[in-house]
Amino acid sequence: MAMYVGDFNRYPPMFGKALGPSSFETWGDKIFHYYPLHWTNVSWHCPTYIANKGVVEFKKPADEGGKFVDRTSYAYNSLGVGGMRGRPNFGLGMFPRLAIGEQEVRVPSEMYTVADARSYYDKDLDGPTGKPSMDPWILPPGFVEREAEAPHSQGYNVLFGDEHVSLVKRRDLLYPPRTAHSWNRDNQPHPEAWATTNQWAIQN
Repeated sequence: MAMYVGDFNRYPPMFGKALGPSSFETWGDKIFHYYPLHWTNVSWHCPTYIANKGVVEFKKPADEGGKFVDRTSYAYNSLGVGGMRGRPNFGLGMFPRLAIGEQEVRVPSEMYTVADARSYYDKDLDGPTGKPSMDPWILPPGFVEREAEAPHSQGYNVLFGDEHVSLVKRRDLLYPPRTAHSWNRDNQPHPEAWATTNQWAIQN
């Protein structure tokens, strides 16, 4: 990640196209050139990952429609605390035109970039699967059966913008009053972008 940001002066977008009319890349594909293993290789992933018999993959829907296939042990902070819920995006960027520059991360040592995925049980999959995008809200009803426990002593390993890794307890990572600023590139909590309290993964 550090080498990619150093070369391009910006963070990789969560999704994007490679060369070719129907090709598709994730943020993990973008940094493949700096590491000898593709991000779907088991060596790239946390040993605690147990999703769908260990299958790690990400595929966009077919042109005629359908769902993303998203099974991953690491999630990317593309949205910050806002984004897909119709609120402003304070993360690292979902698509290439939204990928943010290195200088836009005000306090890299406090900015979440990548973390252990929040695993959940989906009735359509054989076992839990990892959520590819980070956010501190509950997972959508009807999309999941239940969320799996945090993988490491009730916490998640998090890669920060200055490239250090630290264990962040679930009670802190997913409770906006304590850590919302770390989700956002300007290091501000932006409570105006939070989901309503009943949608918080951690209530207190």
